[in-house]
Order: sequence, then structure tokens, then C-alpha cells
Amino acid sequence: MKRKNLMAFASAAAIASLALTGCTMGGNSSADSGSSGTGTGVDYGSSKADFQAALADMDEVTLKFQVSSPSANSISGQRDQAFADAIGDWSGGKIKVEVIYANAVVAPDGISDALADGRLDLAHWLTSYHKDEMPAFMALQDALVAAPSSPLQGEIVTHFAAQEVAFDTPEIMAEFEEQGMTVLNPLNTFGSTAMACTDEKNALSDFSGTQIRVNAAAQVIQSEAMGASTVSLQLAETYEGLQRNVIQCTYGSMTTMVSNGWIEQASNVYLPTDSTFGIGSGSIVAGSSWSKLPLAAQQLIFDQMSVYNVGELGQSYAAQAEGIEVASKAGSGMHFLAPEISAALAAGNEKILEGVQESSQLDGPKLVDSVRTTSAKWTDIANELGYKDEGEILDFADWYEGNGEVMDHEYLEPVVDRFFEEVLLEHRPA
Repeated sequence: MKRKNLMAFASAAAIASLALTGCTMGGNSSADSGSSGTGTGVDYGSSKADFQAALADMDEVTLKFQVSSPSANSISGQRDQAFADAIGDWSGGKIKVEVIYANAVVAPDGISDALADGRLDLAHWLTSYHKDEMPAFMALQDALVAAPSSPLQGEIVTHFAAQEVAFDTPEIMAEFEEQGMTVLNPLNTFGSTAMACTDEKNALSDFSGTQIRVNAAAQVIQSEAMGASTVSLQLAETYEGLQRNVIQCTYGSMTTMVSNGWIEQASNVYLPTDSTFGIGSGSIVAGSSWSKLPLAAQQLIFDQMSVYNVGELGQSYAAQAEGIEVASKAGSGMHFLAPEISAALAAGNEKILEGVQESSQLDGPKLVDSVRTTSAKWTDIANELGYKDEGEILDFADWYEGNGEVMDHEYLEPVVDRFFEEVLLEHRPA
């Protein structure tokens, strides 16, 4: 029996953001979250009481966590706040996490400095904005055009395959280390990418004279393959860019589009069929204060990435449903790319993969093969656990079996727990 319709999520309100002060602990951090803190650790799978006992003598700290989500009430903000609240709850109040929305402390290009000097302790770092500092990461981001795309299973496969391959690629982890960051989630996909346009795009000729906002190098190649030109705008500038006709289309996850109101300005939303749009991804990272936390505190925060992953998948599914509704109400709707546009996109993706295979940053053929084999692994796991696409994106709300809420623990925890055991456990602080 199907649970309540996905559209029911829309009225859910997030818990109010905590009004707390930030901590300013100094120290160095490493890329892998397995770096050791002080004191005695707590075994994975231990109870809340065990963690609270281990942290009983810890001084209270407040960690500043900057995110791109516009507010606690937004779809993605519910995920961020749930992660913060879980840390506070499991620590017995010893660790308070202040979620700072809309990149309010520093702009995305200043996050690494803020993590280093203590203005921030945790951050959703928009890694795709840093191609010069993170070229190996960008190669993986590009290689993800080889991952499958589908409303339910494709989200699971891409999200977990991306993280697993990132953790297993030394060149990528070394780049985080050079930034002085400790990694909690090395590649957060935001959900599958769509393209929203102010007017209809039914043929390749419709892209003539069109400017598309991009936030990944792969999207430049894809746009040019479809006959469009590109412009790079930061997330906060995109709504106005659409409103003023500076750009006519933008790529983005449904979560980003819904949370930032883009579909209200660009209600023609297009999805690929046999190919995948390039993603503009980020990472969840800790800064210099990480190394000063007790080991049990590091472990608790790392373990609560399972809460974050539940919310990451849940917000993707909730946003898909709301995006369909918003686009329809705005006068257009959600569509699949026309065959000739899909063919051009597929040709662009082959060019992207050729570029990855020729990469001077790492073993490109090995990376592409790893994306494909790891995607196949997570496809098998998703099938095993019963996460199967039972229809198309346009009728997603009718066949999706989750309850429609962002934090849908009952439906999503089985695959999230499997991911922790298969991948994250190896990188848990010890």
C-alpha cells in the first residue's frame, strides 16, 4: 500500500533555527574524517545514552554551520536543521550547531578562509565553484554524466556512488587536505539536474541566442552541444538574472530551483531521457576547529551524516513533486527533452567523458570505470532493498512510496544505513 502522496510535504515546517554563538577552536584538520581527536571513542551503533555518557565532561561548544539553503523552512533547510538538531540531541546539549542560512557569514568563495580562521566550523562548501583548487574533484563531477538518471533509483545511485568514488580517489581527498578541510561528505549532488527556461525549447534551433546559467564545466559543453551560449552566475544572482532576461535558462537541481523561486521565472522545466545533465555539486566539510573536538564528539557528528543523507534524498524527492506543481501553476510545466535535443546532449556527454579520460590530474579511464561499476553496485543494492522506479517523473507523486516529508526516516533509512556500513564506516574518526 502506498503511503500518503508526496505533495503533502509542502506544508511541513522546519524547527526554528538556534540562536547561538560560535566557537573559536584552533588546530589543523585532514581530508579524511578518520583523523583522531582526544579522549576515548564510542563504537558505531552505540546508543544515545552511550554518547552522552562519553561527552559528560566535555565543555559545551557551539559550531557554526553555513549552508546555501535560503531558510530553515526551505526544503533543503529542513535537512540542514535536522542534522544540526540530531547532533545537539545525541550530545545531550554539549554540542550546539548554529545553522547559518543563505551563506550569510561569507560568500561561497570565502568559505575555505572562514573555516581556517574559525569564523565557520562546518560548511556546505560549493566545491564546483573551485575548479582551479579542485581539478581532480571536477573530473569526478564531470564523470558523473555516466551515472544513471531516473526519478527514484537514479537519485540513490548517483548520490551514493559519487561519495564512494570520491572517498576512494586519493587525488580528490588530497585536494581537500590542501584546503585544510576535514570531509564529512565529499560530493553532495543536491539531486538530479534539470534545466528551467523562460520560454519553450522544443528544437535545437530554439537555443539560438539563448544564454544558460551554468555552475559546472560539463554544463558548458552540454549547452554548446545544444547550440546555446553560457554565463556563470552565483546562486544568489540567478533569480534576478532570469527576471531581467540576462539569462534565459538555468541548470539546477529541483531542490535549488524550488527553494530559490527560479521556476516562477522560468516555468519551462526540461529533463533528459537517455542522458544526464552535469551536476554542480558541493561538499560537507569541517574546518580548523575539528581537531580540537574530543574523539567521541567527532564520531557523533560523523555518524549523524546518516540524518543528513536521509534529508538529502528526501528533499530531492519532495522537490521533484513540488517542482512539477509549481511549473504547472506558472503556466508551462515539466517536459522531457525533444529527441534531437537529447541526441545533442548525449554527444556532449561523450565529449565530456573523453575529456575526463584524458585528464592529467588522475587516471581518467580508471575514474570513469569506477563511476560505472560503483553505479552498478548501488543499482543492485537499490533493487535489493526495493527502491525501484514504478513510473515516470511526471507522475512521480502517484507512485512514490515515501511519505512525502523531507525527513522520511522510515522509507529512506534502510538504504542510508547500508551506505554507512558499506562506505562511511571505513572513514569514521578513530
